[in-house]
Amino acid sequence: MRTTTSHKIVSALAVCSLMIGTLPLLVFADTPPLTASFSSTAPVQPAHTAQNPIPVNLTFSEGVVNLTAGDLTVGNGSVTGLASTSDSVYTFGIIPAASGSVSVDLNAGLVTGADGQTNQAAPQLQFIYDPSAADASTTNSTTTTTATSTPSSNASSTPAVTITSPANGATIASSTVIFDFTVTPSDATAACLFGDATTTYACGSPQTFFRLPSGTYPFTVVATSADGTASSSASVSITVNFTAPAVTEVTPVPTPTTNTSPSYTFSSTEAGTLTLGGGCSTSATSTDATTTTITFNTLASGTYDCTLTVTDSGGNVSNTLAITPFTVNAPAPASTPASSGGGGGGMIVGSGPLAPGYVNTNPQAGATPAPAAAAAQPAATTQPATPRPVTSSAGSGSSIALRASKPKVAIAVPAASTGTSSAVTISSSTPGLPNTGATAPNSQTAAAASSGASGWVVAGIVVLVIILLGGALYLSRGVS
Repeated sequence: MRTTTSHKIVSALAVCSLMIGTLPLLVFADTPPLTASFSSTAPVQPAHTAQNPIPVNLTFSEGVVNLTAGDLTVGNGSVTGLASTSDSVYTFGIIPAASGSVSVDLNAGLVTGADGQTNQAAPQLQFIYDPSAADASTTNSTTTTTATSTPSSNASSTPAVTITSPANGATIASSTVIFDFTVTPSDATAACLFGDATTTYACGSPQTFFRLPSGTYPFTVVATSADGTASSSASVSITVNFTAPAVTEVTPVPTPTTNTSPSYTFSSTEAGTLTLGGGCSTSATSTDATTTTITFNTLASGTYDCTLTVTDSGGNVSNTLAITPFTVNAPAPASTPASSGGGGGGMIVGSGPLAPGYVNTNPQAGATPAPAAAAAQPAATTQPATPRPVTSSAGSGSSIALRASKPKVAIAVPAASTGTSSAVTISSSTPGLPNTGATAPNSQTAAAASSGASGWVVAGIVVLVIILLGGALYLSRGVS
């Protein structure tokens, strides 16, 4: 069948229709505009009002983030006490500059909503300020923080006002602050004063203030009796601080160090309490907003990766400062020579080369070395150039046990007194090795021996024993 042009067009339209039917339907909806409107409890034009400040409410269609008093345009007056009860409802007062017409405007594009769009212009609100108007009896007090009137003798009782929170001097770690207060009796009216404002505005509890920068803010509530003849006030001052301290390292701990309580220096932009981690601790609990040096508590040997933070009075926690890792090598404790029991014997510590040809059998430390018996100890004159120090405790019935892999030898050094002789007895527990003995006088002296040579007596005996045992072992094996 021949396809005509009209058939081709129909086919193409059908294909497009099928394709469109498979695609999701996209619907683009317009974002609602950000609108604003004024309202007031005071009479508006054409009625007259005597209220001063004139209370005004400003309501947005959604939450906004950057409204300031400078965004409001007031004719014949000024703005005071801008505050908010939510992110979309604000309250403020207008102080008329003179009697007559008073107006307030919010121009377009000055305030930004949560979704980023700017506001439309708010319809203008107008008043006629007349101090003699009929609503003068409902005028709020314009008393400032320092003013407190005294009631006349026939006036109503003075009302009471109490700010319940936050406490005076409190630090708030938030840009939003909520003040709660009570006023009694119930027919008394309240007026508030916040920040650097100079006049009060009609208010109720709670009062919420948003997006406050860090700083100190006074808040005052003035309560006025129903007949306007008596008033009282209460004030608090709070600090807004939602900025965390910043801490940085100044001087790290030297590494490695043998100091088990090293010092560390850091700086903080705010005062606050210290917290250490990673195995480090310190007796210091706080820091000023300056450079601070702390001393760590005693640390054991090892490598430390510690951390430090500072928390300010508002509860804001600083960045976690990673202290540069360091290693502590604690000094080893001083060793004490061991001693063995013995009747009346003293410690003998070798501290110098052994004098050739001498052994010391005197149990008292520092005694004069006695000449060795040449016949009994021919090898005593042959000693290493730098003999190893030997420590022993000698006395009556004392002995030194030398243990090798096979031979076992004991050297007995009995007590002796000056003018007598002491016998050194060498005994073996190994079969085939002889027992020997040598005797030397105690009180002989030798000019060649130094006063420190007595400490090497035992070393000489040990070397002699080893030589004798070696020879005996050799002869024993030769015989076998």
